[in-house]
Amino acid sequence: MAKDIKNILEVFDMLDALAHAIKLAKADGKVNWLDIPKFARVLPSARTALQNSELIIPELVDLNEDEAKIVLDRLIKASTDIMNAVLIPPVKK
Repeated sequence: MAKDIKNILEVFDMLDALAHAIKLAKADGKVNWLDIPKFARVLPSARTALQNSELIIPELVDLNEDEAKIVLDRLIKASTDIMNAVLIPPVKK
């Protein structure tokens, strides 16, 4: 089953990596040029996610009920993780 939505899941893996990078970058209370290496870690998952991006729409069109639930769960998790990463209050020094 997960094989049928492999490319969709790779996009969510990339979003997970992005949320993690944002959290790491904001950990000291500011985001600056020194945080670029943290975001560079997103690149391998972005490459994987975009490599077969033309297959994402056909996968979405062909979702069965179980796959739709997996995609919806990952969408909610990714959205929540990114929102939490972006909205983390800065560290006060």
